[in-house]
Amino acid sequence: YQMLRPISTLALLTLSLSIVPPTAARADEPAAIAPYLTDDVSGVGYLDLTHIDLPTIINELLRVGIISEAEQADARRDVAALQTEASGLRQLAVRRAYVLFRVSDVAEGGMTWIVEIDRGGKAAEAAKSLNSGRAKFLPPAGTPATGLRDFFLPKEFTAINETIVAAGTEKQLARVRELAAKGASTPREEAIAALAGLGDADVGLAVVGDTESRRVVREMFPQLPAPFMEIDGKLLADGVRWASAGMTFPPKFQLTITADAATPEIAQTLERAVGKAMVAAKALLMKESIDGPPTHQERAKSLLPLLSLVAPQVEGTRLSVAFGDDEQEIAFVRDFLPAMTQKMRDEAYRKSRMNHFKQIGLGLLNHESARKQLPAAASRDAAGRPLLSWRVQILPYLEQQQLWKEFKLDEPWDSEHNRKLIERMPDI
Repeated sequence: YQMLRPISTLALLTLSLSIVPPTAARADEPAAIAPYLTDDVSGVGYLDLTHIDLPTIINELLRVGIISEAEQADARRDVAALQTEASGLRQLAVRRAYVLFRVSDVAEGGMTWIVEIDRGGKAAEAAKSLNSGRAKFLPPAGTPATGLRDFFLPKEFTAINETIVAAGTEKQLARVRELAAKGASTPREEAIAALAGLGDADVGLAVVGDTESRRVVREMFPQLPAPFMEIDGKLLADGVRWASAGMTFPPKFQLTITADAATPEIAQTLERAVGKAMVAAKALLMKESIDGPPTHQERAKSLLPLLSLVAPQVEGTRLSVAFGDDEQEIAFVRDFLPAMTQKMRDEAYRKSRMNHFKQIGLGLLNHESARKQLPAAASRDAAGRPLLSWRVQILPYLEQQQLWKEFKLDEPWDSEHNRKLIERMPDI
């Protein structure tokens, strides 16, 4: 959590206006996004800002142990700041936002964001507020999160018209302006259907594919082993019109995955594949519960009851799997998640520590290889007083050459200059 907190809080801020649950019952739901659903859009993400209650969500995450007690204070502080930003956006009539996924995003260096404003709202002020919020929650420069931020999160929000704020590269913004100027256009049927398929979810992702992405799936999807051989690239590329996954946040948690096939027969093929996957998963868990290591046995026994709660449903061409829509499923989540989360946290911590030890060991060996000796416990001055520890000496062998160069090696670790570098020492 500590490592991901800066990027996760920024993502929550921007996502809290990045996605909109299009409810089929309301005909105006897709109206704002429809002009921008061009044929090259592969997917659409959304979150409904008007439905998100961040304090309730964080309380539930704390309850089930996804956020530990040690991280509780930081989490609540971040959520309070995010809630303030979200409330300010609501006052500016920001309803929801969408993020558009295209194959060309990789070359263009980011994705296109469309933020919907109610008529009579203040688009220019909303853009300014979004840019201010983005700056507040930026992860520290030079951290791994920076690269993720630059691709997934827009560099600047710009008011396009009175109801739309957009962001992305200059090329993407020019595309949005052009589409906005054209006004109403023929909606892309499968994209609108995929969004409507999310129902009243608070956050979701609709995947519709485009010509290029479907070609890649058709040609490069691997051949699956028995008993899944009938699920191939051609069936997925040509036989699935769209797929979506939506989630309703606490206090009413529900997860729904839906796929719409070209024919009822293909929908039934997908249902059989899901059923076979559940059988295979059950067999694997039963084996682990008997023959696996103690921790795996315990986890397998805990997960087995879950399989009986997940049942795919087919209606015509549509396959859906829902979880959290009855009391038995909700009770399972409430009983199961806290213990499982803590186990996963403990395992992740142990793996992280072991990985750190391995990297330190490699750093020591590489130091010995380059300098023909292991580093001393500390470097010393002419009078024999210790200056900098072995940790600083192995920095060049941990891909931290630049930081190492900034240390004054003839000064102690707590000199006025070197003290400033302490907080930049890598987590390892």
